[in-house]
Amino acid sequence: MSRMSSCHAPNDRAALNDRARRPATAHPAGEGSLARPGRARRPLVTSLAGLLLGTLVAFALYGCGAAAEEIRRAEQAEFHYKLANNYFYDRNMVMAMREGYTALEHDPDHPDTHHLLGFIMFGRKQYADAIMHFQKAIAGRDKFYDAIANLGAVFLAQKRWEEAIEQYEQLTREQLYPTPDLAHANLGWALFNLKRYGEAREQYRLALFLNPQLCLAYNNLGLLYEATGDYGEAIESLERAAEQCSKYAEPHFHLGRLFLKTGRHGDASRAFSRCHELEPKTSLGRRCEARKF
Repeated sequence: MSRMSSCHAPNDRAALNDRARRPATAHPAGEGSLARPGRARRPLVTSLAGLLLGTLVAFALYGCGAAAEEIRRAEQAEFHYKLANNYFYDRNMVMAMREGYTALEHDPDHPDTHHLLGFIMFGRKQYADAIMHFQKAIAGRDKFYDAIANLGAVFLAQKRWEEAIEQYEQLTREQLYPTPDLAHANLGWALFNLKRYGEAREQYRLALFLNPQLCLAYNNLGLLYEATGDYGEAIESLERAAEQCSKYAEPHFHLGRLFLKTGRHGDASRAFSRCHELEPKTSLGRRCEARKF
């Protein structure tokens, strides 16, 4: 058991206030008498030139109107997205979703809104909807790292290891991705669950090289060593995890299990007690309390 912690929780645009005006209504041309043959072409050319000019002006004004409408819709989408984001951080998910869907009515491809809604759906365990929104966010913005990482996290939650690997491998190749240690750690977790232990170990080591204080990597490296029967290395890694993150209960739970396996009953009792102290109200804490003796 390892609880992943790699989710990333969810730009002002220039406003144009000038609206395109409708062209003034043209007066109709008067009906004149027949022109003499020598002068017949001139008014025809003038008429065609005027028609062409009028058509060009009409298209230009139509284009300005369309551009203005597009800008207006983008502004409205951004406005409702910001409202949704504020509601999200106020933990009002109903209003966050309502404003998010309103933003998408104005701009169906708004990447930040899709990312926010994906995050909310992930929290509600509506994984199919979360995947759809994260994928749309990624399609709408180049190198949307947070959306890629969170899509990978959904796949991890669903135990879709191969698809998770695809996301995290992409992030490990991105030189500008700000938290490559988490990408390597989560890639290692997916590989570990496919029993590709050598590759998983390499990913955990890369994660710790980038961030020597990453308790998640120490914790999961300990589980890997346990799976391969190296209990000494497993205990050492889990003790490092507990040391680096003193408020992190999971390493104490795994240490308790390993101490029981290796006959260190006193150490096991202390590890389970510490686990329960850190999380007395969670299911993990209750499991630790049940194993105390």
